[in-house]
Amino acid sequence: MNIWKEIKEFLLKFGEIILIKTEILTQMAKCKIAIKNKEEEINKIRIEIGDYTIIQIEQKDIINEEIIKHKVEKINHLRKEIEELTEKFNDAKSRLINQNKPETGTGSGDKKQAE
Repeated sequence: MNIWKEIKEFLLKFGEIILIKTEILTQMAKCKIAIKNKEEEINKIRIEIGDYTIIQIEQKDIINEEIIKHKVEKINHLRKEIEELTEKFNDAKSRLINQNKPETGTGSGDKKQAE
């Protein structure tokens, strides 16, 4: 009967570890997707700035600096969000790496020897 108890404990611990790793990997994936979306937004804004500038030059109109400043502020805001998401991603990655490290010094070997 003792072996069944050990198997049960092992399966519970194994299931818990898998659940934790899955949650961490999900967080990492969400961060990566959000980062890619922010980068796409930045690219769209750059294209808008370029198109606006080209049109203004072709029409020999004045380039409105306020429009450009507003777009640059949006880009800077998105870059800041990307930095925050990158930090979250790196934190999750660190947790995953720490989760993979074997536990040392827990005394589990002492328990087995006592039995």
